[in-house]
Amino acid sequence: MHTSVWAASAAAIFLLTLSINAGDILRGGAPANRPRNYGVNAATSAAADLARKNASDSLARTSRAVQAVQQLQLQARQRFNGINNLGMNPNNPGTPLPIVQDGLRPGGLQIVGAPTGADAPTEANVNGRVNVTIKQRVQQAFLDWQTFNVGRNTSVIFDQSLGGKSVGQWIAFNTIKDPSGAPSQIMGQIKAPGQVYLINQNGIIFGGTSQINTHTLVATSLPINPNLVERGLLNNPDVQHLFSALPIAAGAKGTPGFTPELNADKKIGDIIVQRGARITAPTNADHVGGRIALIGANVINDGSIFTPDGQTILAAGLQVGMTAHSSSDPSLRGLDVYVGAVEDPDGIVGAYAGSAGKVTNSGIVSSPRGNITLTGKDIYQLGALTSSTSVSLNGRIDINASYDAVSNPNYDPTNAAFGAPFLYKSTGNITLGTKSVIQLLPEVASTEKVVGTRLALNSQINMRGKAIHFGRDSMLYAPSADVTINSGVWNYVLNGTTPKSTFVLSGGQVYMDSGAWINVSGSTDIPAALAENILTLQLRGAEFSNSPFNRDGPLRGIDITLDIRRQGMFNGFAWVGTPLADASGFVGLIERTVGALTTAGGTVKINSGGSVIMQRGSGIDVSGGFINYAGGEVQTTRVTYRNHIYDIWEATPDRVYDGIYTGTFTTGSEKWGQSQTYTVPFMLGRHYEPGYTYGADGGSISINAPSMALDGQLRGNTINGPRQRELRSTPSSLNLAFQAQRLQSPLYPTFSPTPPTVVFQSGVQQQAANPFALDANGDPIALRDDRVKKVVLSPNLLTEGGFGNLTVDNKDGNIVVAAGETLITQPEGSVTLNGANVRVEGDIISPGGLISLTAYNISPSAADEIRQSQDPVTPAPNPGRGLVTLGSNATLDTSGLLIDDRLSNPGALKDPLVLNGGIVDIQGYSVNLSEGSVIDVSGGARIDSFGERFYGDAGSISIISGQDLSLPSVLGGTLTLGAELRGYAGMGAVGGSLTIQAPLIQIGGSTRNSKVLLLDPDFFNQGGFTHFDLTGIGAATGPEKYTPGLVIAPGTIIEPVVQNYVAVPFGYNGGMSLRTVTLPEGLRSPITLNFGALGAEDDFTHLITVRGDVVMGAGAVIKAGPQGSVNFHGDTVTILGSVYAPGGFIGITGADHFPSLDPNPTAALATVYIGPRAHLSTAGTVVLTPDAYGRRTGYVLPGGTISVSGNIVAERGAVLDVSGTSGELDLNPALLALTTTGDYLDGSIRVPYSSGLTTPVYGTASVRTTIDSSGGTIILQGGE
Repeated sequence: MHTSVWAASAAAIFLLTLSINAGDILRGGAPANRPRNYGVNAATSAAADLARKNASDSLARTSRAVQAVQQLQLQARQRFNGINNLGMNPNNPGTPLPIVQDGLRPGGLQIVGAPTGADAPTEANVNGRVNVTIKQRVQQAFLDWQTFNVGRNTSVIFDQSLGGKSVGQWIAFNTIKDPSGAPSQIMGQIKAPGQVYLINQNGIIFGGTSQINTHTLVATSLPINPNLVERGLLNNPDVQHLFSALPIAAGAKGTPGFTPELNADKKIGDIIVQRGARITAPTNADHVGGRIALIGANVINDGSIFTPDGQTILAAGLQVGMTAHSSSDPSLRGLDVYVGAVEDPDGIVGAYAGSAGKVTNSGIVSSPRGNITLTGKDIYQLGALTSSTSVSLNGRIDINASYDAVSNPNYDPTNAAFGAPFLYKSTGNITLGTKSVIQLLPEVASTEKVVGTRLALNSQINMRGKAIHFGRDSMLYAPSADVTINSGVWNYVLNGTTPKSTFVLSGGQVYMDSGAWINVSGSTDIPAALAENILTLQLRGAEFSNSPFNRDGPLRGIDITLDIRRQGMFNGFAWVGTPLADASGFVGLIERTVGALTTAGGTVKINSGGSVIMQRGSGIDVSGGFINYAGGEVQTTRVTYRNHIYDIWEATPDRVYDGIYTGTFTTGSEKWGQSQTYTVPFMLGRHYEPGYTYGADGGSISINAPSMALDGQLRGNTINGPRQRELRSTPSSLNLAFQAQRLQSPLYPTFSPTPPTVVFQSGVQQQAANPFALDANGDPIALRDDRVKKVVLSPNLLTEGGFGNLTVDNKDGNIVVAAGETLITQPEGSVTLNGANVRVEGDIISPGGLISLTAYNISPSAADEIRQSQDPVTPAPNPGRGLVTLGSNATLDTSGLLIDDRLSNPGALKDPLVLNGGIVDIQGYSVNLSEGSVIDVSGGARIDSFGERFYGDAGSISIISGQDLSLPSVLGGTLTLGAELRGYAGMGAVGGSLTIQAPLIQIGGSTRNSKVLLLDPDFFNQGGFTHFDLTGIGAATGPEKYTPGLVIAPGTIIEPVVQNYVAVPFGYNGGMSLRTVTLPEGLRSPITLNFGALGAEDDFTHLITVRGDVVMGAGAVIKAGPQGSVNFHGDTVTILGSVYAPGGFIGITGADHFPSLDPNPTAALATVYIGPRAHLSTAGTVVLTPDAYGRRTGYVLPGGTISVSGNIVAERGAVLDVSGTSGELDLNPALLALTTTGDYLDGSIRVPYSSGLTTPVYGTASVRTTIDSSGGTIILQGGE
């Protein structure tokens, strides 16, 4: 940002520039101050109300659903009272289960033989209940049971008290072998402070009256691997399954094989938790929770499972492996679970249910600050999964429809390169049922705080499967969480003895039905005290690193109070609280609640190798939340400097301060020897500040799939409160990539099998996608062809949707911004469009942001295949691809904002302070910028409340054409430069940068070659640019014959005159226009001119295909002006004309050796040729600036630098001049060091202080003085 406060001649200069005005700048055919919707949220209150409503709706919806499930649990619990069995036998359809007896008796608990490591169970009647107690004597106890049925009035108590502090590691293994084939029925209570394993091949049913309270409960119908029981359950060097109904071979590292003992019918039962059942693994005071693991052929939970600070596992299949989760990832503090086979390849072992691998949750599973893992072939989440995140511990939910996991013989826990311990082969499907709920909430009611600005562990929800279906009105609500949904297949490859399994985005589908929502928006309405932003600290040497004058001064080591909301830049360094010292380290020490740390929007990543479908009424929300700061008193430190008082945030390091201002002063009388001290409280700056809203950053949505039907709502709104004009919340991002992966090991390259045409257009409603369905093989029905071919996106994604950053990656398809449409982001946002062709007929606006348009002639995936082929060959260009087009009414605008903060303007002090222009980047094989189109990166302007003008720097435009972006040796294409290019900046600010690459460029003269981009010398006077970078590629006309890439025609004169603008305010009600002016030479920004030729070589043979030649014709003249810079670079550079850059820089760079197809050249040919009439001059000069008093003012430049490198030939008569110069200027006496007697140092003039030439008149005095400047530097660097 630059101010327009100039020297004494500023007023005169301003009047002068108005008199030579070139006219108003018309942005897009309207005055520069025309009203625009820049996405600026001036109505903070309304935006906060909307965010509050959306969050409240999501919370209420999920909470109601959870409460409904809880109510069903309570009703079921009451209904089951008085029932003595659990219904029909799932292993023998049509037959009721046996009546369950209480206590140790047939039909109840029947032990077989004597336990190992425990006493025989005892029975006692207590208060009408039967207590069966098992006293455990050692860490592992083994009990065999004929039946393990727990009656309604029975409590089974495992007394593991001898375990002491290690009781959580004590395990009681209970193996049940009921010859009747009936599952165990649990209708009463099981209690244990340690671990209890229930193993029954027939299955286990927890009835609606059951209550389980153990540190760990493992209920399984799969036999347990005795090898791991003996070694330690997780001591598994050969990576065998812990539970398996199928034989396991011996391992190479010494683990024996395992053949499970099965019932006669070889069938495995299910683990069922009926509605009303309560299974709990409580936590302790140190937040160490337990584990509930339900493992069976199929697992069904219709009850309530509660594992605070612990883990709940529901795993279904015929084999299940478990390993400790890697300590390098603390987001999961528990076990990784792998489902192996779900059917016996020999057809011997089966499931009573007919098939295995199905996990169903229609009840409620809750694991605050813990983990929930559901894994199997097919997963049905029909109820509620809930977790929470605190300031120190996150919640995490994993739903993984992966199976057929086999051991990885090369697994090395110390080296992740060898892969996971188990390797998957297959994927199944995930169903999130109608009105089902996944809820992961921050514990906003907690008063716990932690140091930092973000959570150490973010909430996570992960899903992986082939088809993932969000049913109607299903809800995933997890403020500020990270949600990852992957849909595809596992590819298992066995290369010799080294197996590898990779999840590949190939096939699959993610489908969101109407009413389904994924909401990870940030927490809203979080209360905070204003005092959180006020820090009292002591500054010492490290903090004063950029302020050496104050390092040992009176401010060192005393209490300083800062307001960390005060932030900015000083001399290139960012500061917080004060520019005087580095207080950034203290900011990170502020303690915050989990609510404050979860206000930022979360991330949603959806990846599918098939399609992503969102029906109307569904949605994804990653909006940012906000904090409500209460009002309060603020008083920061004030310091003194030479009788001046500065608030600490105004104290810059270029002064040496006298100390802290205390608000007191003392008066005294020497005569009477008395003094009096007074206090002036208001001078201390203490004041009250009202409360305010502070918006948090938005999140991101990333959708990656070859085909999409996005009819749902995407939300990414952010809020910017009244104190966020400069440090605004980061806008949300939306990234759409139309691609999948090939099933080609080991690289699995991306490609686009069905590239669509993506159109940005309002008011278009495509026919809805077909309802979700699976085919006979369990694969999702593909998206209908009409929806595959065309994707219509609404421009409202960036306005009503609130996204500030948009990326569409459709490298093999077309992207169109329809006529009359406007894509407008929040300030400093971005729009990135990558396609085979990109056509913009409407407007794209991103104040101070980025607009990037890229078109590929050769498909990047095809280019990758060529690179990987055995004999790669550069392909011919693809006709009809690689074209970026701007229509005749199109506008690309990243110019800075025009802000009127005069108090008379009703909209004052609301707009974001974004003044610098942004970036427009266009890359294509061919680029067609039609006449009438506009590209604008001009700097903005601001008029502050005092009427002072400030200007922003202009941005940059880059237009690259002439070669493919994937394979640069694919040459051709064209550049049509009909657009109006703008890069203006206000007085004192820096003009724009313009980069152009074309196949061939010629400046001046005429040509008949249609491939040549012909530029008039006046081109450099247009648009306000101060930096030009022009590069031609060149062309081959025959063997070793080339057309120069860039030519400056003979006799052409290039003498850029940069235009600036001034802001001219309108009347009382606000607004301004920008008026172009041509400043005197001494006030213009220096010009940079770069002329280059790129040339080309084959991407694979690396032989030269085009030589990059630059030619400046005879008689051509370049005048870059004072301190200008002119550079020529190419394989060869020929200079036959004259270049002048007084006091500046001239660079000529040719190749180190002459480019040739001859591998053994006999001579070193010139790569830089400077002709006999060439004149290169950076000689010094006198530069005059206007002066209101008619004085000769300005500066005298020394000689500059001329640098030439390459194989250099400079003919006789060529001139390289870096001479200094001398000139006369009128200097102020202060610049000539007036002596204490009033004489100047040379003694020639005497001005008594008592004369009339004192301040302020003294300030206008001048002395005509001769000033000499030094010569410059010539650098010659040879090549071969």
